[in-house]
Amino acid sequence: MSKSRDQFLDAPGGSIVLAILAMVILHFVWLGQNHLVCKHALKLPKREYRADVLLASQKTLPVAVTILSFLPDELGDKGLMVIPPIVGHMSQLFIDAWIVSRWVAADEREEEEAKAKEAVASQA
Repeated sequence: MSKSRDQFLDAPGGSIVLAILAMVILHFVWLGQNHLVCKHALKLPKREYRADVLLASQKTLPVAVTILSFLPDELGDKGLMVIPPIVGHMSQLFIDAWIVSRWVAADEREEEEAKAKEAVASQA
């Protein structure tokens, strides 16, 4: 990738932003698809649902780099082609961390509500 530094700097900014945006949108498509399959078709319990949705939606950087390494040189500079998978992988991590934080907050709210109901029931 460092050999492609000059080509990266010469690349139009819009192309780079478009590649990043495509990776983010694709991850959301995979999340949505896996949500539908895991929640409605497979009817998985909450823990398995959450793990399967996240892990089935993530596409790993090593696989992308391996695939790029087998592409013919005529297609372009591989160092430049590896940038979208790197940024895509990082965006997947940030998106999924945000999703997990929302799940944790929802679980904490459910737990507090259950404790409150339990306290009210024990006073009655």
